[in-house]
Amino acid sequence: MAKLRITMEKVAEKMKSGENITFVDVRPKQTKGSIPGAMHIPAKSMDEHLDEIPKEGTVVTYCT
Repeated sequence: MAKLRITMEKVAEKMKSGENITFVDVRPKQTKGSIPGAMHIPAKSMDEHLDEIPKEGTVVTYCT
């Protein structure tokens, strides 16, 4: 899995083109500002939950 930084503009382009995008909130606690439909997997436990993240499409992790 390649690790790349992506801008919100690029995410918007991918969404408009119909690409499958999975958002993962990696903050310790799910709080206000979460993207609707995003998965919540704290960064410290990411290794334990990798099998829950879809293998197809783009995965965008965020913490702010």
